[in-house]
Amino acid sequence: SDQVEMRQRPSVSFGQRPPGTFFAWVNAHRPFWHKRLAIQRFDPKRRQWIEIRRVLLTETGAAQGVAWVYTGTEKFKLQVAKGTRLRATLPLSQARPCYLAGTSNVLIR
Repeated sequence: SDQVEMRQRPSVSFGQRPPGTFFAWVNAHRPFWHKRLAIQRFDPKRRQWIEIRRVLLTETGAAQGVAWVYTGTEKFKLQVAKGTRLRATLPLSQARPCYLAGTSNVLIR
């Protein structure tokens, strides 16, 4: 039979603590060390996501006995108005060859 290529999306998470200070991480079966995440804000007038910053994934690790590896960013600050919707995305160019692009949860600043 023919081979079937299967790819999955990595789990991308985005957090904020304290307000205005953000961090993000990617969980997958392989590390994404030194790949870049795009931080985006939602523009309600144009109804689209706009990239406002790129951050580098520099921290990596895994819990003993777990198949998943996390790769995260250091904390970073963003100057955006309160009420702004934000998300982190791992573009396809950074996720290839084994993974698809991934998108995090949406945060409201």
